[in-house]
Amino acid sequence: MDLAQFSLKIFQVLHRGPTKREPKCAEEYQWALGMYGALKSNPENFCTIHILQMNNEDPNIRQLAMTLFAGKMFELNDTLYLKLSPNYRDSLNTKLLDKMASENMASILHQYVNIFEKLYSICITNSIPFPQFLPSILHMCVQGDREHQNYCLNLLEKIIVSIPPNDMKNAFDVIVNLVNQAISSNDGDLMSNAMSIIKELIQYANDNNMCLDKAISLYPILHQVTLTIIKNTSFDSLWIYVFEIEQQIFDVYIPQLAQFIPITIKLALDVCNLDEDEHYDTEVHSIAMELVVTIFEIYYKEMKNVQDLQKYTFTTLMKWLCDVDDIPEWYTNEDEIEDSPYYFQAEEVIERITHMTGASNFVNFLIQHISLLTSKDWKQRLAFLTALNAAINSKKSSISKAAVDLCRLVFPLSSDENPRVRNQVLIFSNRIFKLYPNTQENIAESVLQIIGTGIADEIPRNQSKACDLATSLISSLTPQQLSPYLNNFIKVIAPLIESDDPGVVAEALCSLSNIILKMKVGIDDFFVQIIPMLQRVLEKTSDYTDLFEVKGRIIEMISIIATKLNDKYIGTCTQIIINEIQRVMNIPNLEISDPLFGYIETSFTRLADLLKDQCAPMLPTMIPIILKRVNLNIVSQCEYCETQKVYCGDEVLNVYIEEAEEKVNAITSIADLSNDLKNIFFPYVEQCLSSVIPLIGLKAYQRVRTAAVRCSVSLIGSFISGKEKETGDIQQAMIAATPYCSQITDAIIKNLITETAIEVISEQIIGLQRIIEANRLPLGKQQMNSILEVLKILLVNYIQQSELKDNNLKDEDSDEGNEEEGTFCFNYRSLLQTLATFMPQLFLEEFQNILLPILKASLTTNGVSLKVIGFVASIFSTIILFANQTSFIENIIGIIIKLASTKDVEILNQCMENILLLVQVPCIQPYLQQILEIIKIGLGLKDESEMLYNTSVMTLGKCICYNLQAFNKEIVLSWFSLLPIDSYPDDILSFLFTIFAHSQLIPLTKETITKTLLILISCLASKDSNHIRSVTKDLVTEQLKLWFQNNSALIEPIWEQTNQQQKELLNELLQ
Repeated sequence: MDLAQFSLKIFQVLHRGPTKREPKCAEEYQWALGMYGALKSNPENFCTIHILQMNNEDPNIRQLAMTLFAGKMFELNDTLYLKLSPNYRDSLNTKLLDKMASENMASILHQYVNIFEKLYSICITNSIPFPQFLPSILHMCVQGDREHQNYCLNLLEKIIVSIPPNDMKNAFDVIVNLVNQAISSNDGDLMSNAMSIIKELIQYANDNNMCLDKAISLYPILHQVTLTIIKNTSFDSLWIYVFEIEQQIFDVYIPQLAQFIPITIKLALDVCNLDEDEHYDTEVHSIAMELVVTIFEIYYKEMKNVQDLQKYTFTTLMKWLCDVDDIPEWYTNEDEIEDSPYYFQAEEVIERITHMTGASNFVNFLIQHISLLTSKDWKQRLAFLTALNAAINSKKSSISKAAVDLCRLVFPLSSDENPRVRNQVLIFSNRIFKLYPNTQENIAESVLQIIGTGIADEIPRNQSKACDLATSLISSLTPQQLSPYLNNFIKVIAPLIESDDPGVVAEALCSLSNIILKMKVGIDDFFVQIIPMLQRVLEKTSDYTDLFEVKGRIIEMISIIATKLNDKYIGTCTQIIINEIQRVMNIPNLEISDPLFGYIETSFTRLADLLKDQCAPMLPTMIPIILKRVNLNIVSQCEYCETQKVYCGDEVLNVYIEEAEEKVNAITSIADLSNDLKNIFFPYVEQCLSSVIPLIGLKAYQRVRTAAVRCSVSLIGSFISGKEKETGDIQQAMIAATPYCSQITDAIIKNLITETAIEVISEQIIGLQRIIEANRLPLGKQQMNSILEVLKILLVNYIQQSELKDNNLKDEDSDEGNEEEGTFCFNYRSLLQTLATFMPQLFLEEFQNILLPILKASLTTNGVSLKVIGFVASIFSTIILFANQTSFIENIIGIIIKLASTKDVEILNQCMENILLLVQVPCIQPYLQQILEIIKIGLGLKDESEMLYNTSVMTLGKCICYNLQAFNKEIVLSWFSLLPIDSYPDDILSFLFTIFAHSQLIPLTKETITKTLLILISCLASKDSNHIRSVTKDLVTEQLKLWFQNNSALIEPIWEQTNQQQKELLNELLQ
């Protein structure tokens, strides 16, 4: 049997497949598989058996030979094509081209496309000559029959990206002629392939910076083809495809394409506005709108200036938002995108557009259509509110200015006759209240009324949203602010615990839990009233997996109650929790990733904090379960509806988001347990660290990386505490912790080198600082060098990103990026401060070699943004203060003065940050007058920025406090007159009472004492009162006691004039 007959026999048997009824056939099939696999050891023979059958008269054999050849010859990890000798490879290439030219079956031609796409790419990558390939393919495009033209154009589209620039110079015009020929054919397949080739040519020209003008000139041709195809219903199978091609073209920013935005968007929106029928269906409308959104996202700068296109887009979106029906599924919270596809896509599109271009233009458009809010058609009222909610989905400075006015327009609809409209009012109220704290005082009363109306709503979905809004309101109020409403809240929310709707129950429990966290008195009575109700609901949830969230929230709520109870009831409460934890442990087949375990973890951590060593017997049971959840696999090899794509450089991961959040919860629970139990947790620290440290660099989910750093810091604290107890020597404990600290430090440094998420960078920088502070042992030269090298990388990246943002502004309306950057800058300086404080000599040596050159260059290079200069100046100010490098002061003061002269709010905030550091330096006094001039600028911009004004007041207080001898009574009283402010309560009290304690710059009179008590009450009642340090409270208490002792006749009458709530605050301080 020759090779041709042998190969035919193999392919015939493989094509027939195994037949269970015929043992002989099954054996023959196994023989064929074995022989086929064995032939791979000789690549040329293996290749030949396929080539011999590519001319077989039986199309099934040809098809199989081609399919197997395409798959087996070009496997990624074992590319047999590269193992062929050069002569054989040349012969093979020629034969394949000849056989493709003579093939007449479409399905087999498709396999030739697959083969040549892989083969050509391998040849280019590995510098293997294949000079006849491109001419042959181009020839078939011109001279071949319709099928060869179609598949050769398809192949050309796939290989353009691989064509070397020199070859492309010669081929470009030929390819353009082929495109024009295909477009004029009036053949849908040829025309769409030609469009794909134009797309590839434009992207190729842009990537390789060649023939770009020629390539761009092809776009109008492509767009005309889109018009032709879209207007012809006989081509309706291609409509989605041609819009996808246009969308892919605009998915990369190419400035020369911007001129075609108007015609492209107009066509897409025209299609979006056509009534749905058998041709223009949901999918066609959806991809047309996706083209519009892509242009808004990629060409956001251009789109900000085309008002007519914006208006057309917004009008279309409002029309889509009105395409919604009052379906039963909505009432049971079971509605899906498929039920109202246009409504849901429009909502998403508004979120995306306003994220990129800001919300101001869209909100102005809505205001112009305010009549929709009073329309008799509920769909129009719903459309307006849904659009507004989509626009305020993230924090926007333009919304902040208009928030109160928007509330006045929207709040009256909280009693609308349509439940979906009422639902959107609740969503609006929640978003405004959470995102814009400056509005809370003005709208709190109205929000309370909306909550009451929502809880009384007959629709469970609205009751649930009302409870969610109540949670936001409760969370934002201080205990004193909440106190008048406490009983009413409990009265209206508590009965919802026994609702038949699990969503309502879950949200009601969340609201009540937040109330409990804020309660200072009455918790025992509340426990007695509520616990029977909770136990009844727990009994109902025992066996129903769809009620596990309710069960978990009840257990969590009882654990919160336990932290507030007096000894009389605490035993009963903790026993309920322990019993429920044990019951959950015994639920059969409960997945370790189930959120119910998350509630159990969190509840157990509260119990552990409460009981300390009494909970030790439960740790051997709980820790293995929590660690299993820490080690959850959150990455899938495949894409599912439960997964979300996460991009890590060139790698794309499919991440199970729900499992990832459970993993975060478990890591957080380990952190809480180690932090609360300290040495009690010591036996479990090492096994926990072995699971947690590798997660510091887990690319799949950034919240895991953040949680892992926090947890590692807590575990080190527990280790040192346990080791100190074991050895009786803190120094030995720190030495023992050093290997783990080094592992954590190395893991953080390794991750920071490639980390792109600014939130993770900020958290890992502060984690590194806390590890250094916890260990307290000097770093070695190599570690110091590594840390400063990574700080250099982060600084360079920050400078580059800042310049990119300045030159390429996206949503200047968004406040969120500024907050993240501010946190990064603060944490960066904090780490430098720790390094300079703990190891000044080693730090300065490495700092001068690694960071100083780039810092100096940033201040002397033209074109560096003011924001970067401000940050660099604050680094120098940190070094001046904590590394005693006072030689930099004069230059930095000069830079700050120049920055302040811009009167830019963001830059002035940076100036204040610098001043707050510099005023602590003993030799700053010669520059105090210049510093005061800068502070005056900030104080003068109160109307523009309340935050800057408050920061300026606080900064002036610190200047005075640290340089008492340099200020006269007039300036101090001037500062005193600016108080109180609604932020920085710790700083204000610390500065004010330090001035009282160490000077007579503020005289003790009835007026000053009265005002001081008002300032004190304001600080104690502020939303940031939890930030007031114990050392500040001690300072205040000591001064108040001195006043009562030495000036009782003056202070006691003033004290008596305070109301009951104020007395409670003051008495709590004096206890």
